[in-house]
Amino acid sequence: MLGSQLRIQTFDTVESTNLRVKEALEAGEPEGLVVRAFAQTGGYGRQGRHWQSPEGGLYCSWLLRPTQHPSALSTLSLVAALAVRSALVHLLDDVNRAHSSIIRIKWPNDVVFEKPSRIEKLCGISLEQHAGGLCLGIGINVFRPQKQLPVEGKIIPAYLEDFTDCFQTSSHREGLNQVFDALCFELAQAYHLWSAEGFTPFVQEYQAHSLLEGKEIAVKNLQGEVTAQGVVQGIDDRGCLLLQTPSGLQAINSGEAHLAL
Repeated sequence: MLGSQLRIQTFDTVESTNLRVKEALEAGEPEGLVVRAFAQTGGYGRQGRHWQSPEGGLYCSWLLRPTQHPSALSTLSLVAALAVRSALVHLLDDVNRAHSSIIRIKWPNDVVFEKPSRIEKLCGISLEQHAGGLCLGIGINVFRPQKQLPVEGKIIPAYLEDFTDCFQTSSHREGLNQVFDALCFELAQAYHLWSAEGFTPFVQEYQAHSLLEGKEIAVKNLQGEVTAQGVVQGIDDRGCLLLQTPSGLQAINSGEAHLAL
């Protein structure tokens, strides 16, 4: 289990924290390894998209060996998104904490700021089965980089520093450590509950913070083809998005959701 047993490796720069964890999985490393880096040269996220990783972001990957049934493993990325959201809410300053409802989860596992005119991405999460275990990758935009870099296929980035003053007396690395510590606490608790009871205890919380709830969306596959369209009516205990379509209620277990214009 996670918690005090975490073994944390921290690097200034790596190609990818995910790749380091996958190598450790291949070597038989037990659960609890976390690889952090202050920058990545070849980071990637969900669906293999390249993740630009300049200094200022929190980049970390977790080596996990859960005992859940294989059919339930994909829900861990949804649980991780809730843990990220909870950690970030606790780091907001008093003014923005009162408006913490703007921190939403875009199914399946992006954490975003919902603004009146646009959606801004704060965190991306990837989950890969590899060598008999899982690699959970988390990238959080904490500080604005010196040079703005595009993120392939993604919405406008948001930065945590714009919503809190708790980093004003800290260096960037001290601030990143604060975020990492908060994430470790929340993720350890969430992972413990998920390991014992699956996704069911998280369904209500996930729906409460879902960006898509009650909204019309189109779901696209990796080729960009629309596979389903309708109004989101919640999420089930398998982590499937429930979509009310012209032909009835449909459970969506994969794809990328796009808000209808």
